[in-house]
Formats: sequence, structure tokens, C-alpha cells
Amino acid sequence: EWRAGDGHLVHAGDSDTGESLLLKEEKGVFVGLEAGRTYFLVVYQSEASARRDAAAAAHRRREQEAKRRAAEPHCCKAMQAPHSLTVSCDIAGVCMKTTGTFYLDQVENLRPRYRNEQGAFILCGVKWMITFSDDINNKAIFQVNSNAIEPPEGDWLDADGDQSKYVRIRHDGGRVCSVCVPSTLP
Repeated sequence: EWRAGDGHLVHAGDSDTGESLLLKEEKGVFVGLEAGRTYFLVVYQSEASARRDAAAAAHRRREQEAKRRAAEPHCCKAMQAPHSLTVSCDIAGVCMKTTGTFYLDQVENLRPRYRNEQGAFILCGVKWMITFSDDINNKAIFQVNSNAIEPPEGDWLDADGDQSKYVRIRHDGGRVCSVCVPSTLP
């Protein structure tokens, strides 16, 4: 079926949004086409195709991870870091996207970087911070005045200086090599 628009793949399990009307076909010819518009064929992905695509993507990720580890010689014993961090807050109204479990994501600036399911990061530039970007130059939401080799446990204060807002960091999940262990988030 043909329709105007910029999307043409309907993934397995999804339904078509129906954002644009289907074009009519008469005797094998589509009618109602307009000059200067782009048209796409709508393709419905099968469950089997979705499984093959997911397996191929997982295989590519494993290969890329193996290449990355091979290209970064290191001492696993020296690169130990907490596998995960728990960020909690007892204060109502403090951003809920910056609490919960943060998982080891990768190494940046010779320090572990962590990420949660909401897209927040714990990383270190000049000091350790929680931010909504993986760019160390972006604004921190919470921070602690430390550039230690791993994020310190305890209270981290609001980056704007509001002493009444803070989060509490706790190391969880044991210790792992921060270079060898890829992110456990999707």
C-alpha cells in the first residue's frame, strides 16, 4: 500500500499510526499522486524478521565491544569500580529522573561513567556530577567537590547551591573492571 509521509517501516508489534491517508489504486495504477511530494511503501515487519534484526544488532554490539576492549590494553585489577550506584533522595520535589540505579556505562577520563534508565549520567570532569548529558561540559544537577578515581559515597549537593536539595550515593553490585564490563542498560 502506498501513502504520503516520511516513515515506511511498521515494526513487529507496533501498529500503523495512520498519519497519512492511503492512496487509491485503480487497475494497478495509484491515483491522487501530487507532483513534488515523496511517497513511501509501507512495510509491515514480521516477528521473525524482528528477531533476526535484534540478533544481528546484538552480534554487532558484541563484536564492537570485543574490538574496543582489544584496542584498550589495561590492567583489570587497577580499573576496578562499582558495578552500579544507588542514588536516593528523601526530599519531595527533587528531580526523580536523577534517582534510582545507575549502571556502569563506560570509562571516560580514566574514570567510570554511569547511566540510569531515564538517561541521566554520573560522570567526572573537574568534579563528580549527575547530569542529563554525557558531555562533561554540560550543567550538573547534583555534584560533589571531588575528582576521585570513582564517585564518592554520601551526600551530593544541588549544583545551583541550594543546600536543602541533595541526593545520597551508595555503591552497589560489587566491583568489576570498568573497561571490560559494558553497560548493562539497553
